[in-house]
Amino acid sequence: MTDKSIDQLKAVQSKEEASCMAALKQETGPDVFCGELADKPFSGETVGCVVVDKLGHCVAATSTGGRTNKMVGRIGDTPLIGAGNYSNQLCAVSATGIGEAIIRGMAGHTVGALMEFKGMSLAAAVNEVVENRVERGTTGLIAVSSSGEFAMAFNTTGMYRAAADEDGHYEVAIWH
Repeated sequence: MTDKSIDQLKAVQSKEEASCMAALKQETGPDVFCGELADKPFSGETVGCVVVDKLGHCVAATSTGGRTNKMVGRIGDTPLIGAGNYSNQLCAVSATGIGEAIIRGMAGHTVGALMEFKGMSLAAAVNEVVENRVERGTTGLIAVSSSGEFAMAFNTTGMYRAAADEDGHYEVAIWH
């Protein structure tokens, strides 16, 4: 624990309390979840990696820094295979963002299912999930296919990302 992390926790708790009280005053109903911050700033806490070997075997790994002030007992998308971390014979996917949205959209598995059952390319499947299957402002994905195609898409302010292939092509970016 550092002074900076304690200050961040206090700031988030103060904002969440104010957001929750405002929502409750508007009587938005039982769906009000005071543990979420709609205006949470972009932050890079997740580290994901997707790889394909020369035989076409895909693998994904995802690690998260978690959420500041998370609810006790909250389980995010990272440990749920099919949500924030997924691979099959066609692709590997790693997600970052708001875990609840990624879980609801089963983001990783949905990319693989769109490829398998709809015949979509990796890029088309990743874009479909990011644009239409999860809430706006919640999700970023990196993915690789068994043929070596890679895709990186997000519907947030930014996403730290990089990719490289055996031909020497590389890409490093944060913003759109």
